[in-house]
Amino acid sequence: MPWKQGQSGNPKGRPRKSQKSMAQLRSQISEHLPDVIEVLANAAKDGDVQAARILVERCVPSMLALDQNINVNESVRGISDEELLNLMNEFELGTEAN
Repeated sequence: MPWKQGQSGNPKGRPRKSQKSMAQLRSQISEHLPDVIEVLANAAKDGDVQAARILVERCVPSMLALDQNINVNESVRGISDEELLNLMNEFELGTEAN
């Protein structure tokens, strides 16, 4: 039977997978996910660049640069870079002294 020009050979398209089977697949994968991540982490530690790339791309949330104006008062202008970083880390962690 010859194909008609302009007509699909599969008019109904590819059958969709059932939501139940997709949910089952996700459930089965999620059971083993911690082990998979551990294997990837160990491979990355051993120098596997591709494993490191997968971990960074898929497991670490992307970091976006923030464009912010920061007002620095006179009391912190004379401190060292290391001291300033320590103060910033304390502030971010919520451990600043009251």
